[in-house]
Amino acid sequence: MVEETLAVLAASGATAVVAAMATDAWQSARDGVVRLFRREGQDRQEEIQRQLESDNALVAEAGDTGLRPAMARLWQARLGSLLSNDPEAKGELQSLLDELWHGVGDGLRPVVQSIHAEGNGQANGVMFGNLTAYKGTSWQETPPAQGEPLDRESAR
Repeated sequence: MVEETLAVLAASGATAVVAAMATDAWQSARDGVVRLFRREGQDRQEEIQRQLESDNALVAEAGDTGLRPAMARLWQARLGSLLSNDPEAKGELQSLLDELWHGVGDGLRPVVQSIHAEGNGQANGVMFGNLTAYKGTSWQETPPAQGEPLDRESAR
């Protein structure tokens, strides 16, 4: 459970850092991440600073493309590695995360969705996409053909 908590924190931190790129919160984000990596030595700090500057330049140049999710995955791996090596960095990353979300605004905060079903219940959910659920007696039942009603009983 602790590892899962650290993984979620690393993912949130990465999302915040990438969201801050090309915004007014960038300076604070960059400085905070560099400060986090001081735990791994001066050379690593300098490497992280160069990487942050390079990534920020790419985001500024590319604009709003699919680059951000890929970049967030890279930063998630870097932050996850840092937290694995030094779980004490958790508090500092959480503080930075709180500061960054305040700086980038609510519009860029990640959305968390929790869906639960109990007993014989069924739960379906989707974020930022489409979901088509078919009523059937088993998960293996094939979906209806194009144009066919979803509930065959009500079509009679």
